[in-house]
Amino acid sequence: MNNMILCNLLVSLFLILTTNSALADTQQRNIYSKSINAKCYVVLASGNESILLYRLKAKKLKSLPQRVNGSKVATSKSNKKVSVLKVHECVVDEDEFSSARAKSLDKNFAR
Repeated sequence: MNNMILCNLLVSLFLILTTNSALADTQQRNIYSKSINAKCYVVLASGNESILLYRLKAKKLKSLPQRVNGSKVATSKSNKKVSVLKVHECVVDEDEFSSARAKSLDKNFAR
């Protein structure tokens, strides 16, 4: 009788642990597949500094600077697209940039 109770207890414990592990894996995948808003502090080929906004999957945030660098973007000052010369930093939209210049540009950037 005690062996039967112990066996049931061990099986129940095993099921709880495997279910929690599977749930944690699912939650982790959902975090990385979630879309986020991001912003990048860049220098354009025209010499102007700017803030660019993007919407992407969270897991792609790390590679965003490489994707933005060299791309062409529209500006408010011209109908022609301008190349991105250098990407200084990309962060989640709710976060602050590290440099004072980027913070200043971001503060004055109309959304």
